[in-house]
Amino acid sequence: MLTPAQQKMKQELEELQAAGRFYHVEETRSLTPQPSSMKKWIILAAVFLLGLLMAVLYLFHSNQSNLAAYLTKEQLLYRQSEQLLNQTLSGGTVDYRDVKAEQIHLWKKLSALDPPSRLQAHKLDLLHVMEQQQEILTYLQLSKDTNTAALNHKIIELQIKQGLAMESLRSALEREKINYELLEDGTVHYWVDSKVYTY
Repeated sequence: MLTPAQQKMKQELEELQAAGRFYHVEETRSLTPQPSSMKKWIILAAVFLLGLLMAVLYLFHSNQSNLAAYLTKEQLLYRQSEQLLNQTLSGGTVDYRDVKAEQIHLWKKLSALDPPSRLQAHKLDLLHVMEQQQEILTYLQLSKDTNTAALNHKIIELQIKQGLAMESLRSALEREKINYELLEDGTVHYWVDSKVYTY
């Protein structure tokens, strides 16, 4: 049998153990997230990820659309420049001064265009092509007797620069992950928003 002091000690220990179990249960409950709280966090995380995905898709789509719009403007100027040179080389009577002035005007318009950052190198390559076209026109304007070898050399330089411009275009399309196809005639078909563009 226990003495009264031992009984009192035993009772106090039992009370402390009971209080400890109660405290442990309360502490565990507060650390375990409630099911409704977990659902809120999962829904918030899903909404955040969905919003992030939509923003990325919008930016990707916007970049491709801007790229296609720029290339359309650029191509129009370049084709006009190319047509001027081809008409001059075809041999008819031409006022070289007017043709060269128009060529310079087209070059300035292309210089003023603001390309997407991925097309900056392509724009510079195309400006070099147009400068070579101007050089050919200057040569034709200044030479009374056309030296076929010198003219052919300038035309070969032009073709090399055109090849570099086309290569930089293809590189930009690949970086933007735009599907394209290089045709035998040197033109490029590329697709943006299920629409086919030709360059």
